[in-house]
Amino acid sequence: MQLVQRRGQIVVLAPMLFLVAAAILMLTVDVGRIVNGRARLQNVSDAACLAATQVLLRERIAGTDEETARSLAVAEAERLRNANWPEAGIQVEFGTVDSNGGFTAVDEETPAWATRVHATRNADAPGGELELFFAPLMGMNGTSLATTANAQIAADISGVVRGLRPFAIPQHRIPDIGEEMVFYPGDEETYDEGLGHDQIVPGNWGLLNLNSGSFGSDEVREWIEHGYNMPFLIDPEAGSKWVDGGPGFRATMNRPLQDQVGNSFLMVVYDEVIGSGSNAQFRCVGFVRATITGARLVGNNPYVRCRIEDIEALRDVVAGAGGFESPNVVKVQLMW
Repeated sequence: MQLVQRRGQIVVLAPMLFLVAAAILMLTVDVGRIVNGRARLQNVSDAACLAATQVLLRERIAGTDEETARSLAVAEAERLRNANWPEAGIQVEFGTVDSNGGFTAVDEETPAWATRVHATRNADAPGGELELFFAPLMGMNGTSLATTANAQIAADISGVVRGLRPFAIPQHRIPDIGEEMVFYPGDEETYDEGLGHDQIVPGNWGLLNLNSGSFGSDEVREWIEHGYNMPFLIDPEAGSKWVDGGPGFRATMNRPLQDQVGNSFLMVVYDEVIGSGSNAQFRCVGFVRATITGARLVGNNPYVRCRIEDIEALRDVVAGAGGFESPNVVKVQLMW
């Protein structure tokens, strides 16, 4: 008798258990869609914010008026939105950032140095709310999502974390963006001093000992080919850092340098050099991004030539107060 009653209970409970399991499955699917949608929407706001800030900086350096610069920045943000999720809506704000990281919107009378982007999937977005698969069975067609990204322009670079090349660029001879310069040898004053075409100061041709330790040809060649992959920092308070210079290696560096023609990377800027030979020291005050355009370190009249490049979003740099303001070394970074 009890066996028959238990079988009857199972028959009654089975449909209820099936409905509970189905409800859990449907909830899991919709929750997963919401989580993925939020992550995708955050990517939209991040990409649009970075792109808008980069355009704002580029146009400011080019001398574009604030209204036009902002319009171009918004257009770039919209382009990134369309590339990542056309159904999303975005709102772009321009402002400044205080010392605590707080964002304040400013009108077009005040130059903006930060951008905020709100991305949404709601009733006002092009694609409306985020559609769910099973929520309509419970009377809910979709859900609203919103994310925010902030980016700022950090105008000073106080250090390079990795990839720095060991070249010394004289600050007083850096040309405008897009123009070329010969950074080795020195300027005409060095010729007047009788140094000829192969030295910056007596017995030294301007390679930097970035790690202040051993300084052999193999190590310098590695830095030229792959970059110095340790932090190189300038004291923010002093605004400078004294670094030993390389006394030789010129001929052995010819091939590694020629292999770098056409490559763009960060190099050190100096404003003073003292001493000579292995005792020469360069006072490094900042960084410049440039492309090597020519090099010949053998024979008569050796030279290394580069082109000063336009700004871009830089990685592996440390934002802070430096002693050298360069319009082509600016970091655009997201603020979390």
